[in-house]
Amino acid sequence: MSEEEKNPLLFRERRIQSSYSRGEPNTFPLSGTILGFAEGVQLMSVGSRYRFVMPPELAYGDGGNGTQIGSGAVLIFVIELLEINTA
Repeated sequence: MSEEEKNPLLFRERRIQSSYSRGEPNTFPLSGTILGFAEGVQLMSVGSRYRFVMPPELAYGDGGNGTQIGSGAVLIFVIELLEINTA
């Protein structure tokens, strides 16, 4: 799967990640993502753009993810699905 974030992921008004600013899309298997991302992207068709607001239960939960994403964080992604690789 390849996707491009048109708006960066922000946490506490701080950019965490943005494939758009890097100039190349992220490519990864859905099995390696947080639950909300894996569930949400399956609703998309190629070429569509969605905004996902993920509660902690579908993101990193009470544990957070290192120092950048704290405990109980709500994550916001704007995703454009560019292609689906089935291989």
